[in-house]
Amino acid sequence: TIILMAFSTLLIGLLPTYDQIGIWAPILLLIARIIQGFSTGGEYAGAMVYIAESSPDNKRNMLGSGLEIGTLIGYILASLLASTLFITLSDQQMASWGWRIPFLLGLPLGLIGLYLRKSLEESPIFENELSDDEAPNESFLSIFKNHKKDILVCFVAVAFFNITSYMLLSYMPSYLDEIIGLSSTVGTLLITILMIIMVPLTLIFGKLSDKIGNKTVFLIGLGGLSLLSALAFYLINLNALVFISLGVLILGVLLSIYEGTMPGSLPTMFYTDIRYRTLSVTFNVSVSIFGGTTPLVSTWLVHQTGNNLAPGYYLTAVN
Repeated sequence: TIILMAFSTLLIGLLPTYDQIGIWAPILLLIARIIQGFSTGGEYAGAMVYIAESSPDNKRNMLGSGLEIGTLIGYILASLLASTLFITLSDQQMASWGWRIPFLLGLPLGLIGLYLRKSLEESPIFENELSDDEAPNESFLSIFKNHKKDILVCFVAVAFFNITSYMLLSYMPSYLDEIIGLSSTVGTLLITILMIIMVPLTLIFGKLSDKIGNKTVFLIGLGGLSLLSALAFYLINLNALVFISLGVLILGVLLSIYEGTMPGSLPTMFYTDIRYRTLSVTFNVSVSIFGGTTPLVSTWLVHQTGNNLAPGYYLTAVN
Protein backbone atom coordinates (compact mmCIF):
# COMPACT_ATOMS: atom_id res chain seq x y z
CA THR A 1 0.00 0.00 0.00
CA ILE A 2 2.84 2.42 0.75
CA ILE A 3 4.58 1.69 -2.57
CA LEU A 4 1.30 2.08 -4.47
CA MET A 5 0.56 5.39 -2.74
CA ALA A 6 4.04 6.76 -3.44
CA PHE A 7 3.93 5.61 -7.07
CA SER A 8 0.45 6.98 -7.80
CA THR A 9 1.24 10.31 -6.12
CA LEU A 10 4.47 10.60 -8.10
CA LEU A 11 2.56 9.75 -11.29
CA ILE A 12 0.24 12.74 -10.76
CA GLY A 13 3.27 15.01 -10.40
CA LEU A 14 4.76 13.70 -13.66
CA LEU A 15 1.58 13.63 -15.75
CA PRO A 16 1.73 15.26 -19.17
CA THR A 17 -0.92 17.90 -19.80
CA TYR A 18 -4.05 17.62 -21.90
CA ASP A 19 -2.36 19.67 -24.61
CA GLN A 20 0.42 17.07 -24.79
CA ILE A 21 -1.45 13.75 -24.73
CA GLY A 22 -5.11 14.70 -24.99
CA ILE A 23 -7.76 12.57 -23.30
CA TRP A 24 -5.10 10.30 -21.78
CA ALA A 25 -4.18 13.05 -19.31
CA PRO A 26 -7.47 12.94 -17.35
CA ILE A 27 -7.67 9.14 -17.77
CA LEU A 28 -4.23 8.67 -16.19
CA LEU A 29 -5.12 11.17 -13.45
CA LEU A 30 -8.26 9.17 -12.64
CA ILE A 31 -6.28 5.91 -12.55
CA ALA A 32 -3.70 7.48 -10.21
CA ARG A 33 -6.45 8.76 -7.90
CA ILE A 34 -8.11 5.33 -7.84
CA ILE A 35 -4.79 3.71 -6.89
CA GLN A 36 -4.41 6.30 -4.12
CA GLY A 37 -7.87 5.43 -2.86
CA PHE A 38 -7.16 1.69 -2.83
CA SER A 39 -3.88 2.34 -1.03
CA THR A 40 -5.47 4.46 1.67
CA GLY A 41 -8.32 2.00 2.06
CA GLY A 42 -5.98 -0.91 2.66
CA GLU A 43 -3.50 0.99 4.80
CA TYR A 44 -5.91 2.72 7.19
CA ALA A 45 -7.64 -0.46 8.31
CA GLY A 46 -4.31 -2.24 8.66
CA ALA A 47 -2.92 0.59 10.76
CA MET A 48 -5.96 0.47 13.05
CA VAL A 49 -5.57 -3.28 13.50
CA TYR A 50 -1.82 -3.10 14.08
CA ILE A 51 -2.05 -0.34 16.70
CA ALA A 52 -4.97 -1.99 18.50
CA GLU A 53 -3.24 -5.38 18.60
CA SER A 54 0.06 -3.88 19.75
CA SER A 55 -1.40 -1.70 22.53
CA PRO A 56 -2.09 -2.57 26.17
CA ASP A 57 -5.79 -2.55 27.03
CA ASN A 58 -5.54 0.53 29.24
CA LYS A 59 -3.90 2.63 26.47
CA ARG A 60 -5.54 1.28 23.32
CA ASN A 61 -7.68 4.32 22.54
CA MET A 62 -4.97 6.83 23.38
CA LEU A 63 -2.48 5.07 21.10
CA GLY A 64 -5.14 4.45 18.47
CA SER A 65 -5.92 8.16 18.38
CA GLY A 66 -2.37 8.58 17.06
CA LEU A 67 -3.62 7.31 13.72
CA GLU A 68 -6.01 10.25 13.41
CA ILE A 69 -3.41 12.63 14.81
CA GLY A 70 -1.05 11.49 12.06
CA THR A 71 -3.79 12.08 9.50
CA LEU A 72 -4.48 15.57 10.84
CA ILE A 73 -0.77 16.44 10.82
CA GLY A 74 -0.60 15.25 7.21
CA TYR A 75 -3.50 17.55 6.32
CA ILE A 76 -1.85 20.45 8.15
CA LEU A 77 1.52 19.98 6.46
CA ALA A 78 -0.15 19.66 3.06
CA SER A 79 -2.11 22.86 3.68
CA LEU A 80 1.00 24.73 4.78
CA LEU A 81 2.94 23.50 1.76
CA ALA A 82 0.19 24.56 -0.63
CA SER A 83 -0.10 27.96 1.07
CA THR A 84 3.68 28.45 0.86
CA LEU A 85 3.65 27.67 -2.86
CA PHE A 86 0.76 30.08 -3.51
CA ILE A 87 2.58 32.83 -1.60
CA THR A 88 6.03 32.35 -3.15
CA LEU A 89 5.07 31.54 -6.75
CA SER A 90 3.18 33.62 -9.28
CA ASP A 91 -0.12 32.38 -10.68
CA GLN A 92 1.62 31.50 -13.94
CA GLN A 93 4.39 29.56 -12.18
CA MET A 94 1.85 27.74 -10.03
CA ALA A 95 -0.26 26.73 -13.04
CA SER A 96 2.80 25.76 -15.08
CA TRP A 97 4.88 23.65 -12.68
CA GLY A 98 4.38 24.68 -9.06
CA TRP A 99 1.35 22.44 -8.53
CA ARG A 100 3.53 19.40 -9.28
CA ILE A 101 5.90 19.91 -6.32
CA PRO A 102 3.66 18.40 -3.57
CA PHE A 103 3.03 15.30 -5.70
CA LEU A 104 6.71 14.81 -6.51
CA LEU A 105 7.37 14.68 -2.76
CA GLY A 106 5.37 11.45 -2.73
CA LEU A 107 8.46 9.44 -3.74
CA PRO A 108 10.83 10.38 -0.87
CA LEU A 109 7.97 10.25 1.64
CA GLY A 110 7.00 6.82 0.32
CA LEU A 111 10.58 5.55 0.68
CA ILE A 112 10.68 6.76 4.29
CA GLY A 113 7.36 5.05 4.97
CA LEU A 114 8.57 1.85 3.36
CA TYR A 115 11.72 1.87 5.49
CA LEU A 116 9.66 2.29 8.66
CA ARG A 117 7.24 -0.44 7.60
CA LYS A 118 10.00 -2.96 6.80
CA SER A 119 11.33 -2.64 10.36
CA LEU A 120 7.98 -3.54 11.97
CA GLU A 121 7.23 -7.03 13.23
CA GLU A 122 3.77 -8.58 13.32
CA SER A 123 1.66 -7.62 16.33
CA PRO A 124 2.06 -9.86 19.40
CA ILE A 125 -1.60 -10.90 19.31
CA PHE A 126 -1.35 -11.98 15.69
CA GLU A 127 1.84 -13.96 16.32
CA ASN A 128 0.39 -15.64 19.42
CA GLU A 129 -2.97 -16.60 17.94
CA LEU A 130 -2.07 -17.49 14.37
CA SER A 131 0.90 -19.67 13.47
CA ASP A 132 2.72 -19.16 10.18
CA ASP A 133 1.01 -22.09 8.49
CA GLU A 134 -2.44 -21.30 9.87
CA ALA A 135 -3.70 -18.86 7.27
CA PRO A 136 -7.33 -17.81 7.79
CA ASN A 137 -9.57 -19.39 5.16
CA GLU A 138 -13.11 -18.45 6.19
CA SER A 139 -15.01 -16.89 3.27
CA PHE A 140 -16.38 -13.39 3.63
CA LEU A 141 -19.90 -14.74 3.09
CA SER A 142 -19.39 -16.99 6.09
CA ILE A 143 -17.92 -14.11 8.09
CA PHE A 144 -20.95 -11.93 7.29
CA LYS A 145 -23.34 -14.72 8.25
CA ASN A 146 -21.65 -15.37 11.58
CA HIS A 147 -20.80 -11.79 12.52
CA LYS A 148 -23.48 -9.68 10.80
CA LYS A 149 -24.45 -7.83 13.98
CA ASP A 150 -20.86 -6.68 14.65
CA ILE A 151 -20.42 -5.80 10.98
CA LEU A 152 -23.60 -3.70 11.01
CA VAL A 153 -22.59 -1.86 14.20
CA CYS A 154 -19.13 -1.17 12.73
CA PHE A 155 -20.67 -0.02 9.43
CA VAL A 156 -22.98 2.47 11.17
CA ALA A 157 -20.28 3.78 13.52
CA VAL A 158 -17.93 4.37 10.57
CA ALA A 159 -20.74 6.20 8.76
CA PHE A 160 -21.25 8.54 11.76
CA PHE A 161 -17.53 9.19 11.94
CA ASN A 162 -16.87 9.81 8.25
CA ILE A 163 -19.96 11.85 7.45
CA THR A 164 -18.83 14.25 10.17
CA SER A 165 -15.20 14.15 9.02
CA TYR A 166 -15.97 14.76 5.33
CA MET A 167 -18.49 17.44 6.24
CA LEU A 168 -15.94 19.44 8.22
CA LEU A 169 -12.59 18.76 6.54
CA SER A 170 -13.66 18.27 2.91
CA TYR A 171 -16.93 20.15 2.39
CA MET A 172 -16.58 23.05 4.84
CA PRO A 173 -13.89 25.01 2.90
CA SER A 174 -16.09 25.14 -0.23
CA TYR A 175 -19.18 25.87 1.92
CA LEU A 176 -17.43 28.84 3.51
CA ASP A 177 -16.35 30.08 0.08
CA GLU A 178 -19.48 29.50 -2.01
CA ILE A 179 -22.30 29.83 0.54
CA ILE A 180 -20.93 32.15 3.23
CA GLY A 181 -18.75 34.24 0.92
CA LEU A 182 -15.58 33.91 3.00
CA SER A 183 -12.43 34.14 0.91
CA SER A 184 -10.81 30.80 0.14
CA THR A 185 -7.57 31.97 1.77
CA VAL A 186 -9.28 32.81 5.06
CA GLY A 187 -11.37 29.65 4.91
CA THR A 188 -8.32 27.45 4.35
CA LEU A 189 -6.45 29.19 7.18
CA LEU A 190 -9.44 28.73 9.50
CA ILE A 191 -9.70 24.98 8.81
CA THR A 192 -5.93 24.60 9.20
CA ILE A 193 -6.01 26.31 12.62
CA LEU A 194 -8.95 24.08 13.57
CA MET A 195 -6.98 20.94 12.67
CA ILE A 196 -4.07 22.15 14.81
CA ILE A 197 -6.50 22.51 17.74
CA MET A 198 -7.95 19.06 17.02
CA VAL A 199 -4.57 17.32 17.41
CA PRO A 200 -4.36 17.63 21.23
CA LEU A 201 -8.14 17.26 21.56
CA THR A 202 -8.05 13.90 19.77
CA LEU A 203 -5.34 12.67 22.15
CA ILE A 204 -7.30 13.93 25.18
CA PHE A 205 -10.47 12.13 24.10
CA GLY A 206 -8.45 8.99 23.39
CA LYS A 207 -7.06 9.04 26.95
CA LEU A 208 -10.52 9.79 28.33
CA SER A 209 -11.90 6.76 26.48
CA ASP A 210 -9.34 4.53 28.19
CA LYS A 211 -10.43 5.88 31.58
CA ILE A 212 -14.24 5.93 31.36
CA GLY A 213 -14.91 3.64 28.38
CA ASN A 214 -14.99 4.25 24.64
CA LYS A 215 -18.76 3.68 24.45
CA THR A 216 -19.43 6.52 26.90
CA VAL A 217 -17.16 8.96 25.08
CA PHE A 218 -18.55 7.91 21.69
CA LEU A 219 -22.12 8.54 22.87
CA ILE A 220 -21.07 12.02 24.06
CA GLY A 221 -19.93 12.78 20.52
CA LEU A 222 -23.06 11.25 19.04
CA GLY A 223 -25.34 13.24 21.31
CA GLY A 224 -23.35 16.42 20.83
CA LEU A 225 -23.60 16.24 17.05
CA SER A 226 -27.32 15.50 17.22
CA LEU A 227 -27.92 18.53 19.43
CA LEU A 228 -25.36 21.04 18.16
CA SER A 229 -24.85 20.48 14.41
CA ALA A 230 -27.68 22.79 13.36
CA LEU A 231 -26.53 25.39 15.91
CA ALA A 232 -23.00 25.25 14.52
CA PHE A 233 -24.23 25.94 10.99
CA TYR A 234 -26.52 28.69 12.30
CA LEU A 235 -23.50 30.41 13.88
CA ILE A 236 -21.51 30.00 10.67
CA ASN A 237 -24.33 31.66 8.72
CA LEU A 238 -24.26 34.73 10.96
CA ASN A 239 -21.36 35.62 8.64
CA ALA A 240 -19.11 37.19 11.24
CA LEU A 241 -15.65 35.70 11.60
CA VAL A 242 -15.99 35.19 15.36
CA PHE A 243 -19.25 33.25 14.94
CA ILE A 244 -17.95 31.32 11.92
CA SER A 245 -14.94 30.31 13.99
CA LEU A 246 -17.15 29.27 16.91
CA GLY A 247 -19.42 27.17 14.70
CA VAL A 248 -16.50 25.41 13.04
CA LEU A 249 -14.87 24.86 16.46
CA ILE A 250 -18.01 23.15 17.80
CA LEU A 251 -17.93 20.67 14.91
CA GLY A 252 -14.16 20.20 15.31
CA VAL A 253 -14.43 19.36 19.02
CA LEU A 254 -17.19 16.82 18.36
CA LEU A 255 -15.27 15.26 15.46
CA SER A 256 -12.25 14.96 17.77
CA ILE A 257 -14.34 12.73 20.04
CA TYR A 258 -14.85 10.29 17.18
CA GLU A 259 -11.19 10.51 16.21
CA GLY A 260 -10.15 9.71 19.77
CA THR A 261 -12.35 6.62 20.04
CA MET A 262 -12.86 5.03 16.62
CA PRO A 263 -9.35 3.78 15.69
CA GLY A 264 -8.88 1.98 19.00
CA SER A 265 -12.44 0.64 19.24
CA LEU A 266 -13.33 -0.69 15.80
CA PRO A 267 -10.66 -3.46 15.59
CA THR A 268 -11.79 -4.94 18.92
CA MET A 269 -15.17 -5.81 17.40
CA PHE A 270 -13.75 -8.77 15.45
CA TYR A 271 -11.65 -11.85 16.23
CA THR A 272 -7.99 -11.90 15.22
CA ASP A 273 -8.33 -14.38 12.34
CA ILE A 274 -10.96 -12.27 10.54
CA ARG A 275 -10.17 -8.82 11.93
CA TYR A 276 -8.18 -7.23 9.10
CA ARG A 277 -10.36 -8.45 6.24
CA THR A 278 -13.67 -7.75 7.93
CA LEU A 279 -12.74 -4.31 9.26
CA SER A 280 -11.14 -3.26 5.97
CA VAL A 281 -14.15 -4.18 3.83
CA THR A 282 -16.74 -2.86 6.30
CA PHE A 283 -14.84 0.39 6.90
CA ASN A 284 -14.19 1.18 3.25
CA VAL A 285 -17.66 0.31 1.99
CA SER A 286 -19.16 2.58 4.65
CA VAL A 287 -16.73 5.39 3.84
CA SER A 288 -17.44 5.07 0.12
CA ILE A 289 -21.22 5.14 0.52
CA PHE A 290 -21.54 7.77 3.23
CA GLY A 291 -18.25 9.64 3.71
CA GLY A 292 -17.26 10.23 0.10
CA THR A 293 -20.76 11.32 -0.88
CA THR A 294 -21.17 13.82 1.98
CA PRO A 295 -19.98 16.91 0.04
CA LEU A 296 -22.24 15.97 -2.89
CA VAL A 297 -25.26 15.34 -0.66
CA SER A 298 -24.65 18.55 1.31
CA THR A 299 -24.36 20.65 -1.86
CA TRP A 300 -27.50 19.04 -3.27
CA LEU A 301 -29.46 19.70 -0.07
CA VAL A 302 -28.52 23.39 -0.03
CA HIS A 303 -29.52 23.88 -3.65
CA GLN A 304 -32.73 21.83 -3.41
CA THR A 305 -34.01 23.36 -0.18
CA GLY A 306 -32.55 26.84 -0.53
CA ASN A 307 -31.67 26.53 3.17
CA ASN A 308 -28.03 27.13 4.10
CA LEU A 309 -28.55 25.17 7.32
CA ALA A 310 -29.42 21.95 5.42
CA PRO A 311 -25.95 20.35 5.98
CA GLY A 312 -26.41 20.89 9.72
CA TYR A 313 -29.80 19.20 9.62
CA TYR A 314 -28.23 16.34 7.66
CA LEU A 315 -25.58 15.89 10.35
CA THR A 316 -28.29 15.95 13.01
CA ALA A 317 -30.37 13.36 11.18
CA VAL A 318 -27.58 10.86 10.57
CA ASN A 319 -26.14 11.12 14.08
